[in-house]
Amino acid sequence: MFFNNSVTWALNRRWLILGMAALIAGLGMWSFTRMTIDAYPDISGVQVAIITAYPGRAAEEVEQQITVPLERAMASVPHSEVVRSRTIFGLSSVQIIFEPDVDDYWARQVVFERIADAGLPTDAQPSLGALATAYGEVYRYQLIGDKEHGPVELRTLNDWVIVPRLLLAKGVVDVENFGGLGKQYAVHLDKDKLTQYGVKLQEVTAAIKANNSSGGGSLMERGATSLVIRGLGRVEDYKELGSIFVKNSNGTPVFVRDVGSVVIDHLPRTGIFGKDGDDDSDEGIVVMRRGANPSETLANVQRAVKELNDSVLPKGVRLTPFYDRTAMISDTIHTVLHNTALGIGLVVIILFFFLGDPKIAFIVALTIPGSLLIALLLMKLTGIPISLLSVGAIDFGIIVDGAIIISENIIRHLQDDKENGKHQDLRELILTSTRQVQKPMLFSMIIV
Repeated sequence: MFFNNSVTWALNRRWLILGMAALIAGLGMWSFTRMTIDAYPDISGVQVAIITAYPGRAAEEVEQQITVPLERAMASVPHSEVVRSRTIFGLSSVQIIFEPDVDDYWARQVVFERIADAGLPTDAQPSLGALATAYGEVYRYQLIGDKEHGPVELRTLNDWVIVPRLLLAKGVVDVENFGGLGKQYAVHLDKDKLTQYGVKLQEVTAAIKANNSSGGGSLMERGATSLVIRGLGRVEDYKELGSIFVKNSNGTPVFVRDVGSVVIDHLPRTGIFGKDGDDDSDEGIVVMRRGANPSETLANVQRAVKELNDSVLPKGVRLTPFYDRTAMISDTIHTVLHNTALGIGLVVIILFFFLGDPKIAFIVALTIPGSLLIALLLMKLTGIPISLLSVGAIDFGIIVDGAIIISENIIRHLQDDKENGKHQDLRELILTSTRQVQKPMLFSMIIV
């Protein structure tokens, strides 16, 4: 009865139904332009990673003093499902996986609060991993320089120029640096001179730390003016390290330059990156924030890369991408649109061939884009992102199945009336045709 009443109500208000259909179609198209589109769905759950650096310690020691205490502290975190860990030399990684409906930022806040309960050593450096998933890697680039720019300078440009600019791109949560040589200022001590002046290694390091800081004082009033008093002691040039006083040795002042030399050096290697004949290059990996729109994020990254190449990086240095998910998304969108248009076209041709009426075939084919637009609107309202793989796998036969059954029954009644010389009202004919097939249609839909 409800089915008949709804069809009757729709037939009596055709213009209203057409207006509602146009409105829903417009909202569906608007939703499509505002939704997150990616080549494949992100099915990863809510997770928080705790990365703890414990330099110079063996994996067994890191496991005992860092990983195990963190696992115990995270065992009672609300709404957590699994706690996993991995320990290597000088580094601990603990991952907490939460229930699907947990808010990402709430989970990170709870984990951050529980870190203090682990009682880690004072020289351990725990931090939360980026709010990203395994699907977040959207862009990779290589920093190419001429002979005047070596691995140390390229890595310095990447650390202090390129990475900060890319982090400003909306949707980017982290930029990982791989390869190159990290710049550092080093003091190469001479053991013979240390022995000669009676200086210990600890005395040199303590002197450098104590003489590389600024001190703040109070205010000095002079009439109506107040002057800020401060002591400037921070090293501004690495060569100034050599002038730091270490100790008195038998009445002779000993400076850092007396027991060693100050040079520009590089950090110990933790990996090497080579590509296209360049055995020692620098790579950057751009990671997208969980839940961000890949297309918008990549567009922001590409604008930042163009700005860096055009006006920021020195002459002879260029940022060259070698992985960009934009190409895969564009190719997948083209494939999905091609398959969708081809499917609709084939359905129209087959319907016209079997039904013999172009109007009926066109009306039935309209259910395909109409169903897709309604689905897009509902996905937008419920916050479900578009997976191009899922869209490309739509079965058009299921969508048009009900419309074909009703249309075939209407055509059969029209042909019977034409053969018998009868003339039945079109509304009554539609209601009769619908009433005859509504139960089998509903039963088949429930089975599917």
